[in-house]
Amino acid sequence: MGSLTRFIDLFAASIQTTREIDIETKILIYNLLDETMKQFKKTNVKDKTLNKNMKQNEKQRHFKFNGEKFKGTNGKFLRVAINKVTKIVRRVKPINWTTEAKLKFYEKFPDLIDTEKPKQKKAKKEKKPKKMKAEIKKEVKEQVKEQDKEEVKEQVKEQVKEKVKNKP
Repeated sequence: MGSLTRFIDLFAASIQTTREIDIETKILIYNLLDETMKQFKKTNVKDKTLNKNMKQNEKQRHFKFNGEKFKGTNGKFLRVAINKVTKIVRRVKPINWTTEAKLKFYEKFPDLIDTEKPKQKKAKKEKKPKKMKAEIKKEVKEQVKEQDKEEVKEQVKEQVKEKVKNKP
C-alpha cells in the first residue's frame, strides 16, 4: 500500500513540474489517481471479524492456575481455547508457552478436558412496585408516630411522678 501512495505522489510531482499540461488537467489527473487509490483501498480491506486461530465453537480465556496468570515468551498472557460442546482444552499459540506454564497446564488439565464449572449468576432481588413501597412507608411512619406518642406519654407520666415525690 505504501508503494502505491509513493507512486501517486511521485507521479503528481512530475505532472506539476511539466509545463506542457495546464493546471486544470493536472488537478483532474491527480483527482483520478486519488479516487482509484481509495477504491483500491476499499477492495483490499481485511476481514477483521474472522480470527484464523479461533474456531467458531470455541471460547478463549486466560490460563490461570491457582489464581495465577502466566505470561508467555513474548510477555503476553497465555490463553487456552475450550470447545463449547466437548469441553476439550487446547493451548492457543503453543510456541509462546514456557516450560513452567506447560507443566502447570498438563497438571490442571491431565485429560485435556475442562472440569471447571461456570460461575452461577446471582439471583436478582424482586423489586416491589412503587405503590407498595409508598404504602409500606406510610404504615411505618404511622407506627413510628404511635410509638413516639406512647413514649412521650410514658416520659411525661414519669416526670409527673418524680415531681409528686419531690414535693414536701
